[in-house]
This record gives sequence, structure tokens and C-alpha cells, in this order.
Amino acid sequence: RGPHFAPSIGVAKLVGLTFFVVAAGPAGIESAVNAAGGALPALACMVLVPLVYCLPMALLSSELSSKYARTGGVIEWCQTLGKNVGAVNGYLHFFYNIIDNALYPSCCCDYLSRIEPFQALSGGIPRVLFSLFLFCLSAVLNCMGLELVGTSALVFTTLVLLPFLAFMFLGLPSVTWAGLTSLPTDGNTVGASYILPVGVGVCVQPDTNMWYDGAFIDISRLLPTASNGWLALLLTLSGVLSSFGILQAAIGCTGRELYAMAALKHLPFSKPLLKLHRTWGTKGQTEDSAVPVVAIITQALLSSPFVFFQFEYLLGLDGLFTSLTLLLEVVAYINLRMQSRRLSGSDGDLYVGLLDSEADHSTPFISREERERVIEGLEDEVEGYVVPYGILGTIVVCLPLVVVSVAQSLSGGLLNILVILVLMALGLGVYHINIRTGGSAAEADVVLV
Repeated sequence: RGPHFAPSIGVAKLVGLTFFVVAAGPAGIESAVNAAGGALPALACMVLVPLVYCLPMALLSSELSSKYARTGGVIEWCQTLGKNVGAVNGYLHFFYNIIDNALYPSCCCDYLSRIEPFQALSGGIPRVLFSLFLFCLSAVLNCMGLELVGTSALVFTTLVLLPFLAFMFLGLPSVTWAGLTSLPTDGNTVGASYILPVGVGVCVQPDTNMWYDGAFIDISRLLPTASNGWLALLLTLSGVLSSFGILQAAIGCTGRELYAMAALKHLPFSKPLLKLHRTWGTKGQTEDSAVPVVAIITQALLSSPFVFFQFEYLLGLDGLFTSLTLLLEVVAYINLRMQSRRLSGSDGDLYVGLLDSEADHSTPFISREERERVIEGLEDEVEGYVVPYGILGTIVVCLPLVVVSVAQSLSGGLLNILVILVLMALGLGVYHINIRTGGSAAEADVVLV
């Protein structure tokens, strides 16, 4: 909604941003070795999760984002399901973003408190103040433009990965066939292809009880050439940059989602959120390159108070919100496929998404004239990616996502589910009050400052 922001960053910077949105490095994966019951189950998860969960999610997101190529992203995807469902989806993401953003300053503090001069960040007022400082810093960077955020993400990606490359290189002498095929403490076996940092680390420290959050830092001290702690320090700083990189990318993305909610009039007092500013790096350019500064700052402010909440409680809510938003995205994807018109041709099946939610669906067939017009103007009528193989492709994409989301929702706890239901009811009520008191579900005006 509003202007379609121009692609103002190149592929390399986009890769850097994507890295932090998706993975942000090996830091934090250590406890999976212990929680999974050993190295073999942890390795199996690392292999299966990208295939069973990440790949279907990427395919679904690719098609939806290319069909609904608007600034709001996931906020826009569910609008075709109706205004009420669109509002519920918006508020699910609204509360999810607030909670999710609050997790990463805590992770930064956990890593930084391992360094002796910063041990005060392990708790209390110093931890809270530093967390608030991180919110301010990430908001300022995002307000200065996407170009700067992309550049910093690319630099952070390099700095995050280099210490782990050093860890793997220095740990290679410890890698033996016996180390890769057995673990003395629990008898689990590991495949010969276990060559990632976890694989090297298991050979250096086979005791899975010693695998906890931040274990890479302590395991690095067991390496003969890093026993004095120089690599431990670099891995600690890598963890700090990893967490801050996620926060920086998240504030930029969620700030734009807040902007989209304002454009859809999901929020009261939304007019200030629609202001776009030409900031550093966007001077002299069109409004396509402007930044929703007010929305970004507001998003950071909304997340800041949650640094006072218990990390484990926020993490539980975060997982539940994730599963519910994913279920709605699956429904939106199925709705897109159901709205698609099938064209048969010599080159195979072609699906054309009906982007206009108010399009006439009464005609079940496409006339010859319309078919010829679509084929002649194919580039204009069909934009972006379409998951292949028709119904089979839809099932392959949706089924694992539904299974994972339902399982995670059922494990979220009754109290958390009730909290989310109350929040959704309040959000839907606010939306209807806003509409009745002068708001409109139509696209709102954007002010360029």
C-alpha cells in the first residue's frame, strides 16, 4: 500500500539482510546438540528442517510476495481473505513483532556479559539500559536509509562468520573418524558429512552435557592454538553482532509492516505513521526511496518495554505467534491458488493470479480473446514466481507447514493461547471502532516530508 519502495540495494546487500533475517550464523545452535539428545538427532534436524520447513516456506513466500508485491508484505497477503481476517492477521504480526524484537537485545547482553568489563550486563539496570540503547541504535540506522542498513548487514555477515571459519580451521586436526562416528557419553553416531562448526566442535568436546548456549566460546579454549582465549573473544563478539544484526534487520522490516497497517487503517491515530522522510542516502530521490521514519521509531518504542519481561515467557509467546501467523499465510496461499485461472497451452499449465480482491469470479472459463490477450501481454499479466506442479505442488508446500504450525500451537500452552485470543479480540475491536469513527479500509494518503 502506498508507494512501492524502489529496490535501492543490490544483491550482495540483500543477501546480508536475508542472512540475518533467516539464520544469523551458528551462534545459539549449541544447545540443540544437548536438547536433541545428542549430535545425531541435532544433525538430523539441521538436515531435515531446511527441507521440510524452510524450503516450503520459501516457495510459499516467493509466490505470495511476487503476486502481492507491496510494501506491507505479509500484512497484505491476507487482505484477500476479507477485511476482518486481514485485520486479525495484521494484529497477529503487530504483537508478534513487538515480542520478537525484544528477544535480541537480551541475546546481545548474554554474549557481551561474558567479557569481563561488561559482566554487569548479565542483569539489573545496566542490562535494561544497554538493551534500550540497542533499540535506539537500530532505529537510528534504519532511519538513515536501507542502503546503510544493507551495507552494515553485509559487513556484519563477514564479521559473524570469520571467527567460526577460524574455529573450524583450527579444529580440523581434532577431527577423526572415531570422533565423527561415536560419542563416548551417549553412544550417538554422526555421519561423515558432519563438517559444519557443530561437527568440529563435537570432535573437540564430545560431552553433549557441555553443549549449551554459548558453548562454542568455551569449546574454542580447548583448541591448542586458542587456549589463551583470543578465539573465544572473537566468537563472543560474533554472537553480539549476530544478535544485533537480527535486531537491526527486524526493526527495519517490522517498521514497514507497521506502516502498512497504518495505510490499511488497522491502527488508530495512524496518520503520523504514514509520513515518509527523505533521509541520509535518499536525498534528491523520489518518494520510492523514502523511509517510514515515524513507523520505524514507533516500532522500536513499542518493543522497548518488553526488555523487562522474562526471556523464556517471551520466547514461548513468540513461537505461538509464529505458528498462528504461518497458518494464516498458508490459508492466503491456498486462497491465491483457488483464485487462479488455469490456461492450457503447448508450453504446459500457466496460473494467473487474480490480484484484485474485488474481481469478478462468476465466469468459470477464460474466453479465447482473453487468453490471447494474456499470452500477448504475459510479462504484464503474470509477475514473479509460481510454484510448479499445480495441486501437487500446493500440497507439498502447505502440508508440512500446517503440521509444524499445528504442533507448535498445541504445545504453546493454554494460558498463552488465551492471551493471544484476547489480544486478537482487542485488535479486531480497535479496527472496527477506527472504521466507524472515520477511518477507512481503503488505501490511505502518504505524506512525503
